[in-house]
This record gives sequence, C-alpha cells and structure tokens, in this order.
Amino acid sequence: MSQSGLLPHQEKELAFLRANNRALLLSEMGCGKTPVMLTKAADILDAGGCVLWITTKSLGKQLVAEAERWIGVPPVAFDKATAEDSFLWITHESVHRRAEALTLRAPFDYLVVDEGSKLGGLGEKPSAPVASGIRGVLQAARGSVVATGTPVNSPHGLDLWALAEAAGLPVMNRHEYESGVRWKTISTNRWQTKVPDGIRWQVFDRLARQITPSAIRHTLADLEADLPDVDTQHHQVPLSQTAAQAYQQADRISDTLRWHQETQAASRDTPLVEEALQIVRQHSTDSMLLFSDQFDLLDELAHRLTQSGVKFGRITGNETETQRAAAQEAFAQQRLRLLLVTGAGEYGLNAQAASRLVTIAQTWSPAREAQRLGRIRRVGSPHEVVTHHIVSPAVALEERKQARLAKKQTLADLLWQLLHGNEPSCAHGPLQHHMGMGGDGKPFEALFCPQRMRNCEPIWL
Repeated sequence: MSQSGLLPHQEKELAFLRANNRALLLSEMGCGKTPVMLTKAADILDAGGCVLWITTKSLGKQLVAEAERWIGVPPVAFDKATAEDSFLWITHESVHRRAEALTLRAPFDYLVVDEGSKLGGLGEKPSAPVASGIRGVLQAARGSVVATGTPVNSPHGLDLWALAEAAGLPVMNRHEYESGVRWKTISTNRWQTKVPDGIRWQVFDRLARQITPSAIRHTLADLEADLPDVDTQHHQVPLSQTAAQAYQQADRISDTLRWHQETQAASRDTPLVEEALQIVRQHSTDSMLLFSDQFDLLDELAHRLTQSGVKFGRITGNETETQRAAAQEAFAQQRLRLLLVTGAGEYGLNAQAASRLVTIAQTWSPAREAQRLGRIRRVGSPHEVVTHHIVSPAVALEERKQARLAKKQTLADLLWQLLHGNEPSCAHGPLQHHMGMGGDGKPFEALFCPQRMRNCEPIWL
C-alpha cells in the first residue's frame, strides 16, 4: 500500500483520472475502482467544486460508508440535499425523474457514473428515459468518469460505442458506427427480425483507438498477487426428457421474455435442484452464493432448504431495500451462510465473506459471468474461491450459449489489446485480417494467425 492507502495499480488509475477531464475506468470487478474515484472526487471538493455520483440503489449505503472511510466526506442523497451540500449521490433510475432539479444544480464540476454497464440500454434503445437522462447530465458536466468492469456485453460492441458516446468522448457518430455492424435475420414462429451479428474490423479498430486516450483498465490477471486463487468445478447434470424438450423449443425463440417463459419448465427439473442441494450439504460450513436466473428453480430450492432446516437469504429483486440490506448484513456477519441470488445481485453486492459461488446454468454474457465472480473474488478477500458450474450437456441451447460467450469474450480480449496500444497478435506474429464467403455461402470477417496454425483460434468478427 502507498501512503494514500491505494494499491500501485490504483495509483496509476488515479493519476490517469487527474490528467483527463473525461475518462472511462474499465477495470474489472474487485479491482477497487471506488476508492480511486472517491480520491479524485476529493480533489474537486477540496477545490470548492460540486460532485454528483450516480450509482445503483443497492450501492447507496455502501458508497456512503466507503466515502467516510476514504475521504471522510459522505455524499448526501440528492433528494435530501441542501444548497450548501457539494457531494451528492443519486440512482440511475432517478436521474430522468429528477431532470428539472438536476438542471437547476448543473453543471456539476465532476460527475461519476458507477456501474456503467447498467447503461447498456444506450446501445439498443438510445431514447430510453434512463439512458438519455444520464447522457444529458454527463455531457453537461465540466468533468466526468464512467466506471465499469464490463464494457463489452454484446458480440457487436454497440454497447461500447454507447458508453463512450454517453461519456462525451470524441467518437464517431451513431450512424457511422451502426453502418459497421453486421446484421442477420432470425426467423421465429410468427415473424422475422434483424439482430446484430458482428462488427467490421475497421470500425471496431477505429472506435477502440478513439477511446484509448480516455480509457484505463486493469484486469484481474494484472492483480493475481492481490487476489485469492480460483478453483473451478464443473457439474454436468443430464436433464429429464421434458426439460430437454423445453430447452430445444427455446432454442428457436429470439424474444427474451418468451425464451424465459419457455425455459421455466426446465428450471424445475429435479436433477438440477438435487445437484445444488448436494453442494450445499457437502459444504455446509462454507459461505456461498447460489446464482440462477430462474425464479422457479430458486423457489423450489428455497422450499427444499426450508424443509431441511437450512437458513438462507434471498436477493432476487422482489425484496424491499430493507430486506436486501438485512440479508447482506447477516451474510457479512456470518449469521447466514447461504444467499440465493438472481441477476439482481450481480451489481454492487460485496460478498467477499463467501468462499464458494454456485451457478446453475451459465448466462449468455461473459460480462455477467465476471460480475458474479466479482461479488466474492475481490482485493482483500481472505480465502481461496471455489466456483461450481452446474450445466446440462448435450443440449443445443447450451452449445449455442457457449459459442456466444466465446465470441463476446474474444471481442473483449481484442479490445484490451487495442486499449493497451498493442496490435492484435498471436505467438506467430501480427494477426491478418481477411474477408470472404464461407462454405455456407455467408460472408465472414476474421483475424487469422499469419501461419494459420491450428492451435491459434481465429477471431471471428
């Protein structure tokens, strides 16, 4: 630790923020972005400026506590602030509802948007009230930083463009970027729809180079000495015939809501619940988070745990703020050793008291997978982390999901190379860009190993 209490990588991030009026802080979850941004905010406050911090509702109390610890000045909730208060915080969702009041206080000398990946709607729905409200406040601020550990959450990178544009960085216009997105037509049972399928290399490369001067990032690999080791265990559980059929039907559905509805039958499948219960029983003295997007599965699991006399908490988005805070506090103090969690707990939940993470079925996004692990694998975690992935083999939907995860992760890795000023390369030299027609008659674009070695996977764009 340095004299300021920051780790060396955080000192670099702080120096970067101090040198750039508008910046993206892209370090992964658990790398300690909040102390860095608080220290920068303290600079502004010491100079007599006004700071607005935009974060999730669940992180408000944690932000106040960390601000007290790091700079001794807690932020005041915007709705309770007086004209004399200069350090304010507000939730993402409240920005557009309080637009008039924010305009009266604007422009802010420094604006912090935490959990920037929550602004993903900017990429697909630029007119969404929350997204447009935050964009307006961001661009009016005299200085700003947008922080996220997951800037690439789509296989075409449109969310990355949206993040940079919202932050007020000098990037290409939306039409120019969208012209570089490749589209494909998906047929559903009732209609056909166009969806983004990839990104042209020249456009992605240009965007990354435009963002580079304003972005800094550290990966978990940079901080291995400061982070607990991870042991990943895979549990392959065959589905029943009924559940497998449900997944196969869902594989032909593009609408997200209908996909979730169709897979509810699979989420009740007994083998999945039994495997999760077995892990809980085998490690009954360990603290663990159990993630699933399926409410039906968590309900069945909760019912079975209650029958067995196992105490647990829930963070699913259906709890009140008080209930969620109570569950988090009980878990932190080890009065509870098990939390059942949906996507509602992927952002802002500090659960480093846990040593095990159980995931029932992976998501479509490597960003979300990283968010889940980031809840327990953090700088300062006192123990090794064990992750359990419960998956079902030989299911078409799972194969499709794995392919999409791999494509997104590859795009993210490519971005990090460019942001660090490196040319895309493999062990045999710089990657070569090629476009053409595949054997299926569809156009392709990819970066290939210069020697076309089989052990060097191409990057399909």
